[in-house]
Amino acid sequence: MSEVFRVQSDLAERVAQALDITLLEPERRALESRPTQNIEAYENYLRGNDYLQRLFTSNYIYIHRRYAKEDLRIVIQMYKKAVELDPTFALAYSQLSRSHIIMFWSHYDHSGERLAMAKQAVDKAFQLNPDLPEVRLALGHYYYCGHLDYDRALEQFAIARKTQPNNGELLSWIGYVQRGQGKFEQALANIKKASELDPLSNVLAKE
Repeated sequence: MSEVFRVQSDLAERVAQALDITLLEPERRALESRPTQNIEAYENYLRGNDYLQRLFTSNYIYIHRRYAKEDLRIVIQMYKKAVELDPTFALAYSQLSRSHIIMFWSHYDHSGERLAMAKQAVDKAFQLNPDLPEVRLALGHYYYCGHLDYDRALEQFAIARKTQPNNGELLSWIGYVQRGQGKFEQALANIKKASELDPLSNVLAKE
């Protein structure tokens, strides 16, 4: 298990060097941390992440709505399995919350029950580790996509950026919220910066 995390950490370091990004100490600690000791839970978490990423590739989640809804259900089951195997797996709870929010935001299931499931998962993640930037990202995602609460969303994203200033996805969400607020120049600048930090993102390339 430790070898898996070591390889991932080394790979992330090389990517940062290739993009000429200086990692801050909190980012280095995050790369070296072990989110779970349960290999099966971690495998389900990684499969969920991979599946979710592919859903957003080429806007699949918006174009092929009938199939994407079922795919999202599969993603949710993967994260659920991860937290069943390791109930202390904060990262998996964060992603579970975000998956529920995507289901809600995309109007696949725009119900109060779905929103409550997202909140329950992010609350559990926050209870386990409120210092994780991924937890703050998920909480900001909940406020923005679940309630269009721009201020509270930006507050959570700002907390996350203190430890992950080079996170392109995080910066892109800040841009999306600012766009919703009508702050178009700031939004464009942040989305552009996000695409520089994450040049392989198909979603950002379309913004």
